[in-house]
Amino acid sequence: PVVLQAFCPPPFRDSDQQKLNCMCPVRALDTYIHRAALWRKTDQLFVCYGPPKRGLPASKHTLSHWIVDAITQAYEFSDLPSPLGVKAHSTRGISASKTFTSDVPMQDICDAAGWSTPLTFVRFYDLDLRVAPGSSVLSA
Repeated sequence: PVVLQAFCPPPFRDSDQQKLNCMCPVRALDTYIHRAALWRKTDQLFVCYGPPKRGLPASKHTLSHWIVDAITQAYEFSDLPSPLGVKAHSTRGISASKTFTSDVPMQDICDAAGWSTPLTFVRFYDLDLRVAPGSSVLSA
């Protein structure tokens, strides 16, 4: 089995640790597993939560939809427009591109992603995160 350690588990030393705990994927997954156990009808990790398929395995299409929704909501929560053409497979490109625009050294990005050279980022993951034409007018 894969064992992941939670970051900033309780007790919290300060409010920053409590905020980090809310973003901890280990905590989120543990909570999800326990809550879904009441109505889970499969061993598959991700299951549908609404009728009529509640408790049944989530399809690839459903998972893709959830990922795109999460990306879109993260941008909305940050008061930022979503990048153009977001797809579920875009997560790696979005995170690397966003990190790059935050002035993180390219070598650090390559090291974190397991890329030996920046060429992989430039060829496949450097996404245009600029605002879609007209979106600033539409959001005003």
